[in-house]
Amino acid sequence: MAEPTLPELERIWLRAERVKKLSDKIISFGPFGGIGLDSLISALNNPLAGPLAALGIGADEIYTWGAGLYLIYLAAKAHCSAGTIIKMFFYILVDSLVSAVPAIGSALDFLWQGHVYAARALQKDIERRYPWPPKTV
Repeated sequence: MAEPTLPELERIWLRAERVKKLSDKIISFGPFGGIGLDSLISALNNPLAGPLAALGIGADEIYTWGAGLYLIYLAAKAHCSAGTIIKMFFYILVDSLVSAVPAIGSALDFLWQGHVYAARALQKDIERRYPWPPKTV
């Protein structure tokens, strides 16, 4: 696979930024957390509803892993290091486990912003390896 061009990397960086904001920072409370689709779905999730309810998988898990794996796909497309991809997977795994804690999972999901951490790891990897911001003509 050929090395990505700077315009491709810029698009990947911006897509990661969108996932970060949509997932955990639609409304931000500084360093203390934020409200996004991830925490809203977790708070409203009924574990007995949804397409995978028979398997015990709720809508919050589907969203967490869907957005997380999309970020990991972007990292692979940007040729991020294996260490960055492993770190991103860990952040998403913790995000998934945190929301599964009975009774306080939604509050913990509000505080643990796994998608923000994963997206930022991807963005830092790009920034570290390439001149940033790109100077598009």
